[in-house]
Amino acid sequence: MKVKMSFSPLVCYFLLFILLDVAVKSQMSSNSNSHAFLQSDSDVRYIVDSIPISMHKDFSSNSGVKVQSVDESTNFNAKAHLKFEPSLLDFKERHLGVPHHEKVTILNLNPNKTIHMSSISGNTVHFHSSFFEDKLIPPLGNTSFNVVFLGREEGEIESNLFIHTSEGSFKYQVRGSSIQSPYRLRPLSGVRLPLNASFAPLIQMHNPYPTPIQLVEVYSSGGEFHLELPSGELEGPRHLWEIPAFLTKPIIRVRFHARAQKNHTAYIRLKVNRSEEVLVVPLEVEVGAACGLYSPEDVIDFGIGGSHDPPTTVKLWLHNSWKKPIKIHNVISTPVSKALKIDFQPVKVPPESEEPTDVALLTFDWGIALETGHTSG
Repeated sequence: MKVKMSFSPLVCYFLLFILLDVAVKSQMSSNSNSHAFLQSDSDVRYIVDSIPISMHKDFSSNSGVKVQSVDESTNFNAKAHLKFEPSLLDFKERHLGVPHHEKVTILNLNPNKTIHMSSISGNTVHFHSSFFEDKLIPPLGNTSFNVVFLGREEGEIESNLFIHTSEGSFKYQVRGSSIQSPYRLRPLSGVRLPLNASFAPLIQMHNPYPTPIQLVEVYSSGGEFHLELPSGELEGPRHLWEIPAFLTKPIIRVRFHARAQKNHTAYIRLKVNRSEEVLVVPLEVEVGAACGLYSPEDVIDFGIGGSHDPPTTVKLWLHNSWKKPIKIHNVISTPVSKALKIDFQPVKVPPESEEPTDVALLTFDWGIALETGHTSG
C-alpha cells in the first residue's frame, strides 16, 4: 500500500535577482474607492455586517504621546478611573479569511467626572476597531467598541490598540492566532507592481464538504479592483459558481490596472450557501513610481504533494510595463533550495505586451523538500 505524506499548500514567493540592461527604480503605493460594502467615508469599511470599521493610522508609544497601559491584574487604571472589560482581548485560533469581532466595554468609575473618548488608533493590519458607541462617558457610566480580527498570515499575532481620551492615551493589548482556512482562501497582500502594470490574479476556493457548495455573494470594496469570472466574462450561469465536493476551483478573477503611484487596499467579501459566515479576502497592492517587470500572479503555487509524488513543474511568466525591452540575465530563488530546480536561458521581455513572456521553468521535488524542510521561499 502506498503511503502518501501531504504537505500544506506550497506557495513559493520568489525574489528575482534580475540583472537588467536598464536601471529601473521602484517606490510603492495605491488607492481606493467606494463599491459594494465600502462606506462613503473612505476610511471606514464594513468587514463584518453592521460594524463600521476604521482603517487605523499608524500609531505607537514612540510617537511623542504619553501612553498609559491598562493593568491586566486589576483591569483598571486608577489615575484615570477607567476600567476595560476584558482587560486583554484574546481571539485565540481563527481561520484565515473569516473576520471575527469582539466587544470591549470601557467603564468610568469616577463619580464626579465625565470622560471624552477621542479616537482609537493602531499599528497593525490584522486588527481593526469600530468607533465608540458613545463618545462621552458620564460619571459611573460606560461605552463600548468592537474589535475585528482578520489575519493576513498564519501564526500568532500580538499588537496594541491605542485609546485616546481626555484623560490621556491608553495601550490596550489584542492578540490572536491565524490558522489555514478550510476553504484555502489566502490574502492577496504584499503585492508590488510597477507603474502601468495590469494585474489579474485568480482567487481559488476549496470545498471542504462532501457535497457541492454554491457561491451566493461576491462583493468588492475597491472601485479600482474589478471582479470578473475566470474566463473574463462579467456574468455566467449558476453552475459556474458551484464547487464540487472536496475540489478546489478558481471562482473569480480580480483585475487591477496600476495607473498611478498610490497605496491601494480593498476587500473581497464572499458568502456560500452552506454557512452564514462572511468570508473576506484582503487585497493590498503597492504601485511603484516607475515602470518595469512584474508577474501576472502574486505567487507561484505548486499546490499539494506527497513524498512519493513526482516533481511538479510550473512556468515563470513575466510582463514588462516599460517602453523598452528588458533583458533578464539570471533568476535565483531565496533561500536557495535543492528541492527547486530552475531551468533558465537569458531572455528579453518585450515592452507593453498583453501576453506574458515565458522566462523560466521551475521544478519542485516533493521528496527532497521533505528531507530539507524547504516548502516556501
